Amino acid sequence: MCSRDCYRVFGYFLGFLWMISAVYYTSETVELLKLMKLQCGTSPGTSARLHFDDELTQKACNFYTHLDVFVPYHVITTLIKMTPGFLLALGIYKNNATLVVVFAVYGLLEECFFVIVFSKIFAVIDVGEKSFWIYWIIVIFFVKLVVSIWIVLGAYAAVRPLPTGSVRPRVRI
Repeated sequence: MCSRDCYRVFGYFLGFLWMISAVYYTSETVELLKLMKLQCGTSPGTSARLHFDDELTQKACNFYTHLDVFVPYHVITTLIKMTPGFLLALGIYKNNATLVVVFAVYGLLEECFFVIVFSKIFAVIDVGEKSFWIYWIIVIFFVKLVVSIWIVLGAYAAVRPLPTGSVRPRVRI
């Protein structure tokens, strides 16, 4: 399978990927609001690069006037979303299994929240066949969850201290 060092590398990769994706999701949210803002003041039915529901666009236009006020909120949200990845990377670096467990719990709760929020968004937005979108959100969530659990279990095994009395094998270089 994979050695302790291999799982540590996978764990670092998952932790840093988690932190990078938090920044990416926040920037995508702001960009989506900006795209909706481009449709503010245009007549309904005017062709645009992306078509949003008129009611949704109007809500975004009303919200966008207050977007600058929400910049600290976006920064705080990004930091909160980055926390699990930071905990995992720090737990592996410090060889602290507790931080890896905290990452697993926090990450699982955040992923469940992500699925619930996006399922509700797609249920509200007129996106065509709703069950199709919700199905793919749930499928992607479970694939990501299985891979994350595999990596976290390996990272946990890699940072867990060896039982007392056992001797680490020497590696000759």
